[in-house]
Amino acid sequence: QHLKKLAKEPCIRLHPNEGIQNGSHVLINGVVKAKVKWDAQVAEKTVVIPYGFTDLPAHEICMNLTNGISIELE
Repeated sequence: QHLKKLAKEPCIRLHPNEGIQNGSHVLINGVVKAKVKWDAQVAEKTVVIPYGFTDLPAHEICMNLTNGISIELE
């Protein structure tokens, strides 16, 4: 419980050139809502999704999230 209080709000990370506003919320594959954080160190056409947060249940997007799978952001 103590560590949960120290953790930052979970968000997905995208390159700023992706055309999605920093701080906005997107729907990933129509199932999980997530906040967007810009990160210029993330490659374009790539999304970084954190694991282990109940507020951002990555396992609901796909049971086997790996590099190279297709993700749709709305």
